Amino acid sequence: MSDTIKTITFQLEGITCSGCAEDIQTVLREKEGVLDAAVDYAEGKINIRYDADLIDQKKLFLTVRKLGFKTTMLPG
Repeated sequence: MSDTIKTITFQLEGITCSGCAEDIQTVLREKEGVLDAAVDYAEGKINIRYDADLIDQKKLFLTVRKLGFKTTMLPG
């Protein structure tokens, strides 16, 4: 695996349905550099695998915030 492939986990607040989880995954997966995004609706967490050469943590964080969810980055 390349050194530029990273994984980040965010805690989400305000997720109210599984449809919201699917929407978040879809939006993130469409971003250049995102290899995978998986929302755990029950835990309120999202795991994102991405290429750090193409997208950074701040842009991922802001993308989730723009969808209307309060989020915090969890330690790796």
